[in-house]
Amino acid sequence: QLAAGRAADGLSALGRLASLPSDEPLASLAQYRLERALVQSGKPGEALLSIAAFRRAEPPRAGEAEDLLKAARLKTQGGDPAAGSELYRAYLDRFPDKPGAEEATLAVAREAARRGDWHAARLALERARPGARRDLLLAQACAKTGDHTAAQEAAERALAVPLGLGPEAYVQASLLAAEAAQTRGLLPQAALYYGQYALYAPATPANQKALLDAAMVLQNAQMYDAALSAFEKLQKVSRDPAVSFQYAYTLELAGRKEDALKAFLKTARSPSPMWAPTARYRAAELYAELGKLKEAVAIYKDLAASAKGTAQGEFAKRRLEELQAQLAAAQGAKPEGASAKPSEKKPASAKKPASKPRPSTPSKPKGTP
Repeated sequence: QLAAGRAADGLSALGRLASLPSDEPLASLAQYRLERALVQSGKPGEALLSIAAFRRAEPPRAGEAEDLLKAARLKTQGGDPAAGSELYRAYLDRFPDKPGAEEATLAVAREAARRGDWHAARLALERARPGARRDLLLAQACAKTGDHTAAQEAAERALAVPLGLGPEAYVQASLLAAEAAQTRGLLPQAALYYGQYALYAPATPANQKALLDAAMVLQNAQMYDAALSAFEKLQKVSRDPAVSFQYAYTLELAGRKEDALKAFLKTARSPSPMWAPTARYRAAELYAELGKLKEAVAIYKDLAASAKGTAQGEFAKRRLEELQAQLAAAQGAKPEGASAKPSEKKPASAKKPASKPRPSTPSKPKGTP
């Protein structure tokens, strides 16, 4: 940039590099190049002021810190966050122990994050005083840089001071902790934080993926009430048949068979070539488990014909043959399709199939049904 005649951009970049921690190899080199560039451009005074130790040693004039902080705020609020960040950085260099240091550090880190420079954001935040807002942004920076252990720890620190976070920030911290724990394979912890997230996160299109991830992890952790709550919230903004199927399946896992049957029949009416027949198969299974063999046979028969050549069709054909044999044996070879007597107990073998066709959703965590 300096060689191309863009002196302002080059000096600004050198200033940012020179402000890195002293143990960073680039910091001392950038400081040297910055001083040299300023001297060569006829600005020896600015070269001297570029030395942090000199700036800190210079006696501040009355109100200088507050004036610098106000100027940084005005630039940021006026739509020029980059210029505001430079002023905040100057404030930190000049007044690192003043009350405005936390505000300045967060502003510098946010500007680095806005540029996509999460490493710089993390460096700035790690030098800042602990606090809920600082820890929330640090959790984001650690997650973006692939350090999920540090991300979870920072998010947990932020959550430990709930009054330090607003409702939206609390939801964000819960999600960061959940995702970090899930990435680390700590599924019980992930389920705990996903439960918090699903409880407080609003049902919006932007939250669909996170709510689905939360619901599936909670289902896998057998936290069925929390999973159902997440699915119910998700269905307010999503008409995806995969979501309605998983909602029905969670009801079945929770032992609410009548409710699950209704939910499966609703999904079965969707146009989805995968979830509709799968939901019909599960509905037939539940009819059989509830002793309604005639209804089960009707669905199996139709599914075996309409979904021939598919996994659902093949499973339905096998189950149809099993139930027809059971009905014939239980009723003394009565005509096919006749219902069993109410007093007759359904054979134990009709309760569960040998296996179930349960395709998984793309976003479903590994190991879930």
